[in-house]
Amino acid sequence: MSEMACPKPYDGHTKVAGAREIFSTVDAPAGGRVFFAAAGTSDAGQTRRGHMATIFEKIIAGEIPSTIVHRDERVTAFRDISPQAPVHVLIVPNKPIATVNDITDDDERTLGHMFVVARDIAQKEGIAENGFRLIVNCNKHGGQVVFHLHMHLLGGAPLGPMLAGGKHG
Repeated sequence: MSEMACPKPYDGHTKVAGAREIFSTVDAPAGGRVFFAAAGTSDAGQTRRGHMATIFEKIIAGEIPSTIVHRDERVTAFRDISPQAPVHVLIVPNKPIATVNDITDDDERTLGHMFVVARDIAQKEGIAENGFRLIVNCNKHGGQVVFHLHMHLLGGAPLGPMLAGGKHG
């Protein structure tokens, strides 16, 4: 058997056609990045007592434009504005849930639905057969930037190892 050459993994820096920036970033302690909505977005939307609406809540409410690829009564999915792969879609529960640590038993149906939506989007985007990655980050060490639970659907190119230097499956 001959060995096939594997394409180079997506480097995360190549600009993907159609991507646009509506955030500015600043360096945060420990090498992290903090995202701020660009000028012109509303800071007025408060959803709960003392809670400022996240950027995702504003996208779900239609206050901030986004390329929506799926919307139903439980979740909204839209293209990431800073894609890390040729296909990078965020799947977000419509109900604000800050982190995985804040999930309740009542959220089980919505969380399962997120996987069904991911499967369907992967098929529509033409990446299901070759494969894709689903990522959910939780809190600072997990790399969570927006504190509204969300699932990243990435694909369209070989993505490389999950962690630097690691071979995981």
